[in-house]
Amino acid sequence: MEPKNGIIKETFLGFDDTGMFTMAVTVSYGAKQQLYGLFALDDFDEETNTRVPTKYCCKCVMEFLKIVDARCWEDLINKPVRVKATDERIEEIGHFMDDVWFDKDKIYANMDLEVPE
Repeated sequence: MEPKNGIIKETFLGFDDTGMFTMAVTVSYGAKQQLYGLFALDDFDEETNTRVPTKYCCKCVMEFLKIVDARCWEDLINKPVRVKATDERIEEIGHFMDDVWFDKDKIYANMDLEVPE
């Protein structure tokens, strides 16, 4: 998969319509845009029937900001990035110049955590 250059045009960090805590960015390649994210950053506690924070959430947000070279979430707008994407979805987002990539699945694996529901 050949990396493409893009610009982050929109971001979301918060609760979706189901109450799940998530993150998302919209990347523009000129005439085309793709959304990346909308995966669970929290977990569901069956005992209390509530969404609960996770270490994975903090790690994802921090790693994403580091990789795209942003100080805070608000700085993501108009950041240049590279993406590894198919026509259907973005697989990874990377730094515009350096060969470093955000991959949520690798973060899970490296943290030895269960995948949030």
